[in-house]
Amino acid sequence: IYLGRVYLEKNMYREAQQKLADARQINPQNPEAAMLYGKASVRLAMRPSGMGGDQSGQGQLAQAIETLTQAIEIKPDLGEAYLERGRALMQSRRTEYAMEDLLKAVQLLGPTSDASADLASVYSMRAAQEGQKQDGDVDKIVGDFRSALAAFESYLQGATFGRKVAPWEKVDPLTQSPEKVLLSLADLR
Repeated sequence: IYLGRVYLEKNMYREAQQKLADARQINPQNPEAAMLYGKASVRLAMRPSGMGGDQSGQGQLAQAIETLTQAIEIKPDLGEAYLERGRALMQSRRTEYAMEDLLKAVQLLGPTSDASADLASVYSMRAAQEGQKQDGDVDKIVGDFRSALAAFESYLQGATFGRKVAPWEKVDPLTQSPEKVLLSLADLR
């Protein structure tokens, strides 16, 4: 598992998958190995060559969703598994299911976690989908955009943008320049 985690941190997703597949063979009931394997699959699918649009990207997303579901079944309070499955579902354009997982991830990981930023994206996607309908519900669109702003605001309250903050330090997200906010978000994707 340790080597798989290191490969993930180095953006070596295929190598991470290999090591984590080995770990899963040794102990199929290990939720961390399943979650990390699913995370590697999501990252592979989100690479520019895959981006979830081609068949290999869709296959990676389907594999990720299945593996992350197994991790959740083994350990239902594993917030990162909900976060990663929500990301995979979001890439698959399954916004309602993605929203359920990301809400659960926010509940487990906290309102300042990355899950809140992803939840904001899903609310925005849903609002855009509603806006594309000929008879789109304006109240629904506005409500989703408001929810997106609230989720993103929660995320920003804990964002550190490039450096680790000691527990005793206060972070004021409003002192960050808009450029740093956007660059940090781009780095997360």
